[in-house]
Amino acid sequence: MHGRMKSNAIGTFYYDKRLRRGIEVRCKVRVFPLEVRSQRKRWPEKGERKTRWFAPSKAAKLVQEPGLRRLLRNLGTLVHSAK
Repeated sequence: MHGRMKSNAIGTFYYDKRLRRGIEVRCKVRVFPLEVRSQRKRWPEKGERKTRWFAPSKAAKLVQEPGLRRLLRNLGTLVHSAK
């Protein structure tokens, strides 16, 4: 992705990441808004990830992490107040 990222996080959420051998680690994620201007055709993780674009409300219904879901539902308000 190419674009302009804001310098202030709009929120945080936590999730449990499963590592190899079944070990779980609690991760804290800080979320920064990115105004996407273009998308590369190739990137290092392309074979591991698929890119799909959704409206924030639709994306909120699809993600598993409750904290990320909450951020997506409030994205418009959070981005506006971060300006």
